Amino acid sequence: MKIVNIFLAGSTRMEAERNLVRTLANKIQADQCGKGRDIAINITTFENFNAAITATKAQELYDAYINSDADYAMFIFDNEVGGISKHEFDIAFNAFKSKHRPKLYVYFKEACSYCKEYDEIRQLLIATNNYFLVYKDFSHLSMMINNHLLEIIDHILEEIII
Repeated sequence: MKIVNIFLAGSTRMEAERNLVRTLANKIQADQCGKGRDIAINITTFENFNAAITATKAQELYDAYINSDADYAMFIFDNEVGGISKHEFDIAFNAFKSKHRPKLYVYFKEACSYCKEYDEIRQLLIATNNYFLVYKDFSHLSMMINNHLLEIIDHILEEIII
């Protein structure tokens, strides 16, 4: 079985968007299994990590997962980017620069104004000739994420065949 690990980042208030990604991934995975393809899409968010107090800070566990285990990282932002999400983006972007993984998908909700961190991420992506995507509403985000999950699966299938 080929497992695709995707770290999904977004503020705690964006629960509906995280659930959307999980639902789409589950549907695509079921469709692939129905076609006889043994592929699992593992969506991991902060919600998947143990909430117990431990000697290791929770953020260090998230960072290690992003840096070592994630094949892809998806960032869904509204018109604000929190400090933790920005930190996780920096971890993922730096890992991508040095190891070419995780591959990043960055989604920003269209808004009239944005915070400083939004502009920092946008400028970094523009300066490095990378892309971010702007979504208008939940339906538009759903369409984009579905298409990108299908692209990921197609890429995995190409690697398996080759």
